[in-house]
Amino acid sequence: MKTSTIVATSSAATTASSQTAAPATAQERQPVAQPAAQMSSQSGEKEAGQVTKPAIQNTKKASNTREKGVLDLTKGDYSKVAGSWEDGKGNVVTLDGSGTVTITKVGGEAQAYNVYGYNYTLDDGQFNAQLSGADGKENIQITTGDDGSVTAVQLVP
Repeated sequence: MKTSTIVATSSAATTASSQTAAPATAQERQPVAQPAAQMSSQSGEKEAGQVTKPAIQNTKKASNTREKGVLDLTKGDYSKVAGSWEDGKGNVVTLDGSGTVTITKVGGEAQAYNVYGYNYTLDDGQFNAQLSGADGKENIQITTGDDGSVTAVQLVP
């Protein structure tokens, strides 16, 4: 059987042909090295074969904290959002650590709700909860900042 092998050199990759049998086991197979010319074109190189991308890692690290804040809410952990929040219209949303929500609309009485469903987006740190209570259904949006802390809670249509 005719096989071709790519051999990496410091200046370019070359092809050598030979008449040999294919390796019988996975242990006999050798990985093909990446040519040095290709490796040096990648940014953030530490050592040959180890490439890092600092800009991507730093961005991901920041978003992981935000994502964790949202993912904690999906697990029913409302401890970071516990307290009273007033939206721009004067409505007050009060949450306890277990997910019980009380909404006091402007000029109205406090009404208790429970979370029955939710959706979220990790990129912008938004958790949208669907609530049900004796007076019907409401929706709230909980927004987390880059550090994972809650920055806003508001009623949404």
